[in-house]
Amino acid sequence: MAVKKEYSCPNCGRLAIKEGNEIACEVCDAVFVITKK
Repeated sequence: MAVKKEYSCPNCGRLAIKEGNEIACEVCDAVFVITKK
């Protein structure tokens, strides 16, 4: 099970939850996927 961590949303700056390689914003419903280059 992935560990949930609190982040600030890159889109609106409010609370977002990181789960695995995704950051999901609680406020604006944006979802960001983290990729490594």
